[in-house]
This record gives sequence, structure tokens and C-alpha cells, in this order.
Amino acid sequence: MKKAALLLLILGLIGLGAHRLFTRDSTRRQEVTTTVARLDDIRSVVQCVGAAEPVRKLDVKSLVPGRVEQIVVEEGDLVQKGALIARIEATEYQLEVQRAEAEVEAAKERLAQARLAAQRSRSAGEQPSVALAQATSRAAKAKLDGARDHLALLQELEHRADAAEARRAAANAALVLAKQDLDRKMQLLNRGFVAAAEVDEARADHDAAQAELRAAEQDLVVIQAEVNVQRREAQTSVSVSTQEYEASLEAVEQARSEAAIKRKHVDEAAADLRRAQVALAAARQQLSYTELRAPMAGQVIYKGVEEGETVSPEGRGAATGTVIATIASTEGMIVHAEVDDTDIGKVSVGQQALLSVGAGEREPYHGEVVYIAGRSTIREGEVPTFRVKLIVKDPDQHLRPGMTANVDIACQERRQVVVVPYGAVRIEGGQATVQVLSGGKPVTRSVRVGIITPTAVEIAQGIKAGDTVVTGVAQPVHDK
Repeated sequence: MKKAALLLLILGLIGLGAHRLFTRDSTRRQEVTTTVARLDDIRSVVQCVGAAEPVRKLDVKSLVPGRVEQIVVEEGDLVQKGALIARIEATEYQLEVQRAEAEVEAAKERLAQARLAAQRSRSAGEQPSVALAQATSRAAKAKLDGARDHLALLQELEHRADAAEARRAAANAALVLAKQDLDRKMQLLNRGFVAAAEVDEARADHDAAQAELRAAEQDLVVIQAEVNVQRREAQTSVSVSTQEYEASLEAVEQARSEAAIKRKHVDEAAADLRRAQVALAAARQQLSYTELRAPMAGQVIYKGVEEGETVSPEGRGAATGTVIATIASTEGMIVHAEVDDTDIGKVSVGQQALLSVGAGEREPYHGEVVYIAGRSTIREGEVPTFRVKLIVKDPDQHLRPGMTANVDIACQERRQVVVVPYGAVRIEGGQATVQVLSGGKPVTRSVRVGIITPTAVEIAQGIKAGDTVVTGVAQPVHDK
């Protein structure tokens, strides 16, 4: 019985405690946190991360292969355009310059000799020369013309021979008639029909005709002999003169050919000299490449080799060549950032941005969007991004290449509009609402929102500046 009574007592005490606890909790009440809607400036921001790079940077590479003999810069050094960066061992290239110089001197000597030979060929004392050969040819032509004229004069002798032949023929005909007349008269004399005197007269005519024939034949023989002699002499002279003239023409061509050959030798020697001079210029150029100089003023941000290393030129052993050093321009900086594809539609060229680097120990830099990639970059397992380039408007020595920059791109901005904290706005089913205190109690109002940022929202319609809005429910408090 005692144990039962004790148990009932304990249960009663537990019930009494629970009742008091329940009664105490029923007196609790919840308080809400509020703020006042205010007029303020607001802007939407696209946040991304990028890396600072110089506006312009150039790699210094060797144009000739070789061993690095000297490096005269270190990373961080400031250099002027044309300043020495490094030297490549130059012995091989110096020897090539000397060989090319010797070849130029030899080519000059060959050209001088060729010009001297050509000059001698133009002098009057050198045989054969074109002028002398031409003079000889003209003389041979004159001689040939004279021989042909002489051959043409034989026609007169041939006319005389024809006349002598005609005289002989006439004399022969006259002799035949005279002989016939003499024979007839002698027959008549024997018959007694004519006197002896007529026979004597006929015999005299016959003898005269016979003498005339002998004289004509003798003249014909003399004239024909002269014609034959003159013709042979003229023909021989024409033949010899023709041969001499043809030989003179060949001599002229030979002289011209020899002169042309000598001119050709001069041209060839001059061409050899030009080639040797080009080879010398190329060798000197190659030698100049052994000294690597800064292509622009700036800061050395990378040193790629050490003394004693062998480097390859661009386009030879390595596809891109060995980078000796990288020089960044100090004239400006840019930031390459990646913007998610969900935000890229808000970004446009010309928008302003704030660029924070380091741990926030200094004020942000100011930037401007100058480039947006036309297509996204897709990496496996990551959200597609677009490359965006921003120019840094106020760079200084603290902003160094390679620094990470947190970028805030200002996409939209409103000035002096109604603004409430981000937590004061609730959006359900596409409808935005705000709770406003009215008579000490929260009243829900529909609103139209404008710019939304991670911390604040623009209220374009529904409440006014000065209204008290609920931003959230605070921890419960007890009434006392």
C-alpha cells in the first residue's frame, strides 16, 4: 500500500509539472523583425571571377638555334625597347660572316677582271674586234661589187666578138660567091666566050674575098681569146670576192659573239657579286639574331631559360620555339573573366565593373566590359561559361599579371527608387508580396518588383518610402 501511494504521488507531481509547463508555453509570443522602405540607388550585378593580364605581352624567342651564353634580366625587371635580354653563342655565326665577306671580295675581283677584258675588247688594238671585222667586211663587199661590175663589162667584148663573127660569116659568103664567079668565067674562057681580062678580074675578087675571110677569122680568134681571158678573170674575182665577203661576215659575227661573251661574263660576275652581297647580309642578320633584345618597353614577367641551355628557333626543332622571356606592357591591364551562361544575357559591352583583388586591403579597381565571346566554353561537369574581357581603368603597380580578381559587373541601375531588403519580398506563383505593418499587425500586399540583387529589391509599385515592412520572424520571447 505504501508503494502504491508513493507511485501515485510521483505521477501526480509529474502531471502537475506538465500542466504548469503547458500553461507557461501558452503565454509565449513571437516577435517579427522590420525595416523601413527607403529611397536609394540600386543596381543589379553579375558576379564572376577572372585573372588580370597585361594589355599586351610579347614572348622573346630566338630566331637562330644555339646555346644561351648570357641572360641579363630577371623576372620583375623593367626594360626599355631594344634593351638586351640575352645572348646566344655567336662563334659559328661570326665565322659565317667572315666566309661571306671573303666571297664578296672574290666576287668583286672577278667582276673587275671581266670588266677589264670587256674594255680591252672595245679598244682598237685588240684583234679581232667588231669594228675591224666590219671594216674588213665592207672592203670585201666593195671588192665583190667591183668583180661583178667587171663581169658585167664583158658584154661589150661579147658584142665585139659577135660583130667579128658576123664579119667572118660575110667574108666567107663573099669568098664563096667570088669562087663561083671565078670558076664560071674560067669555063667561059675555055669556051672562048669571055676575055682573059674578066677571068683575071674574077680571080682578083676571089683573092680579095679570101684575104678578107682570113682577116675576119683572125680578128674573131683574137676577140674570143680576150673574152675568154676576161671572163675567167672576172669569174675568178667574183668567186674570190664572194668567199672573202662571206668570211668577213663570219668574222663580224665571231667578233660580235666574242664581245657578247665578254659582256655576258661581266653580267655573270656582277650577278655573282650581288648574290655574295645578299649572302653576306643574311649572315650578318643571322649574327645579329644572337643578341635578343626587348621588342617593346615593359616588365619581364617570365624568364624561360637559364645560361647554358640550348634553344630552338621558331619553326625549327620546336613548333613554337623556345621562350627566352616574356615582356608585359606597363601601359594597361585587362581581366579575363568567365560568366555563367545563365547571366551572360545581362552583360553587354560598355558596362562598368568593380574589380577586387587580394584580401580586400585596398579599394576595388574600376573596369569596363570591352569584349564578350560569341560562343560558350563547355567543360565536362561544369556549367557552360562565356569569356568576357574587361579593361582596367585605373591600374597601378599593385595589380600584377596573374592575380585573381572578383568581378562585379553592373548590369542595371536605378537612382532614388523604393528599396527593401531581399528577405522582405516573397515570390510565389510569379506573384511578389511584401508584409507591411498596419495598426501593429502584418498585412500582406502585392507588389511589382524591379531590380533584384542578392541583398536588396526595387519595389516599383505597391508600397512607398517610409512604410514599415516585415523582413522576418525573430526568436520567440516570453511575456513577463
